[in-house]
Amino acid sequence: MKRKAVVKLAVDAAMTVLLLLLMAFELVGRAAHEWIGVGMFFAFLLHHLLNRGWTKRLFQGKYTPYRILQTVMAALVFLAMLGSFASAVFISQEVFAFLPRAWPWAGLSTCCAPTGGTCCCPCTWDSTGG
Repeated sequence: MKRKAVVKLAVDAAMTVLLLLLMAFELVGRAAHEWIGVGMFFAFLLHHLLNRGWTKRLFQGKYTPYRILQTVMAALVFLAMLGSFASAVFISQEVFAFLPRAWPWAGLSTCCAPTGGTCCCPCTWDSTGG
């Protein structure tokens, strides 16, 4: 197997392990969760750097229904990951604690993070309001 293929597989395997660890917040704790998230961000960047040929060929060739589905799904996952990374910076209490909290949505992020999963977002309120 070529060296680049081995590196790609290693990065993908690392991303899988990191994602599993990120989902185990209660087991790893807040600080580890945030640092693992930073590692996931850099693995995400490396993954896209190693697979930049896919992006270069995005608008080449015939688009079958299957290829359209794959491309749409990849784009949605990409946007979801970017959203996760961006929101993580806003609600960080450990890694990015040095950043100013002067954003308009800072109140939302600070009220959601310490509640242990209970979010004060109106869209997630139940009939009791919280």
